[in-house]
Amino acid sequence: MAARSVVLAGYRSLLTAINVKFRGDAFALEKCRAAAAAAFRENAGERDPAAVAAAIAEIKDATDFLMQHIQQAQLNEAGRYELKLTAPDSAGPTEEIAVSGIEDAAAGASKKASGGCCGGGCH
Repeated sequence: MAARSVVLAGYRSLLTAINVKFRGDAFALEKCRAAAAAAFRENAGERDPAAVAAAIAEIKDATDFLMQHIQQAQLNEAGRYELKLTAPDSAGPTEEIAVSGIEDAAAGASKKASGGCCGGGCH
């Protein structure tokens, strides 16, 4: 396959990974798509075979990283973020984990900073 075809296929794969991982998050979708397009435009005139091969490898690495290492939590009805973990080789969620206590941890840090709740300010 010619380098141009490989690059275009890689670009489509990267956009697919972005669409899958950031579905429902308009801000992240817009920013990631724009960053990918800018990177491709920046290297559009590259003719050095070694540089093109390196760029193709970067495309594959970025796509693989997104698909294997990025998970996005969603705000649930209880006002807490919920993370649905997926196995690297599966297409859907395998386990749900509710992430809670973020607000509680922040409040505790605030109390410590003000000297309360084990911050050393007890009498």
